[in-house]
Amino acid sequence: MSVKRSLLIVVFSLISPLLFAAAEVEISSRALVEEEVLNADGSKEMVRSEVEQIDSGRELIFELTVTNKGDEQATNLKIDNPVPEGTVYVTSLAGGEGTEFTVSHNGDEYFSEPDFMDSEFSVSDIRHLRWTLKSLNSNESVILEFRVVIK
Repeated sequence: MSVKRSLLIVVFSLISPLLFAAAEVEISSRALVEEEVLNADGSKEMVRSEVEQIDSGRELIFELTVTNKGDEQATNLKIDNPVPEGTVYVTSLAGGEGTEFTVSHNGDEYFSEPDFMDSEFSVSDIRHLRWTLKSLNSNESVILEFRVVIK
């Protein structure tokens, strides 16, 4: 894949699977919950599991796995993900070195999370998330995640 072509490819998570094939990038997603469990030795551990029931006030973790299935390095990938309806954005993990994370209230203007929070907007106004990956090597994966609370 040429650098010029890869710059033009924008991967939209959960929106258009056809773009994934063109970019030779595959994105899968899971909705998880995290609970503290008590181990046999008395120690506590946080354990994630698939969502079975959605209750108001419950925090969900959306985990996106981005995998480069191509033979060449993918560069400047943009992964856009809306905040699901009926939820409020809580936080995100950017996905490692070389990953830029930005947020938006309208899907057009994106800001770093600290800049967004310093504006007239609040965390409840965040409706769109974008990760920009500088590069993703062939057969490499990165996990991106964000948390929301069910209204």
